[in-house]
Amino acid sequence: MEDKPAFVQTLANALVNQLASNGLSAEASCEPIPGTRMYRFYVVSDSFAEMMNSERQSLVWRIADQALQPADAIKISMILTLTHDEFGESQPSAEAV
Repeated sequence: MEDKPAFVQTLANALVNQLASNGLSAEASCEPIPGTRMYRFYVVSDSFAEMMNSERQSLVWRIADQALQPADAIKISMILTLTHDEFGESQPSAEAV
């Protein structure tokens, strides 16, 4: 397994901690995008069930913008925001961070 850049752990911690401070229990995982230096993040929380997708995305990207330098933020291809039911049993190869 290759080492992940520091910004990956920084973002994962910021997402989990900031969501928790807003009363949302969440798990964060990520996977590298093959052939690039980019990462795809998954944030899974059953608390998202009551939120519209645009609200979920606004929340996590606000956290990312505060946690990361612009040079690192552009290395995030996407942040998927899902409930456990939406995440389903066919989980991608993402690793918890």
